[in-house]
Amino acid sequence: MSLCEQCGKKEATVHITRIANATTAASHFCEACAREKGFVVELPENLTAVTPSDGDTGIRQCSQCHLKFSEFQATGLLGCPACYGEFQEEIDKVLAQQNGPIVHTGKHYAAKIRESSGQADVTRLIRELSEAVKREEFELAAQIRDKIRNCSQAGSCPQ
Repeated sequence: MSLCEQCGKKEATVHITRIANATTAASHFCEACAREKGFVVELPENLTAVTPSDGDTGIRQCSQCHLKFSEFQATGLLGCPACYGEFQEEIDKVLAQQNGPIVHTGKHYAAKIRESSGQADVTRLIRELSEAVKREEFELAAQIRDKIRNCSQAGSCPQ
């Protein structure tokens, strides 16, 4: 729900879009303020109300802020977070037209990042510690544990 631009109190029910020199400007007024500005608010008797079909994306609007999809197309701005859900399919189409496919096609690195020799040594020692504990060689496990501590404190393992 948007408020009237002039009084800021009532809900804006009259929406006016001006297009000039390839730029658009939208104004939103309550019925009383629109009349004050000289806009005709009543529909002529011979004009019947038109109910939009769900398939017409230009007339569809957000259930939260009542932004019409055609307004999003004109300005490129959505009115609230709910608009993303309401117009998700249409937004995806617009983005695909402007930016190409939405699927990420980034780089795949050919070479793996190698561990530094110190990290590789610690990894190897941890494996050895685990194996020693499984074999119940606790004295060897204690020696390996001490080597791991020394590596952690020194920042690298001595050979």
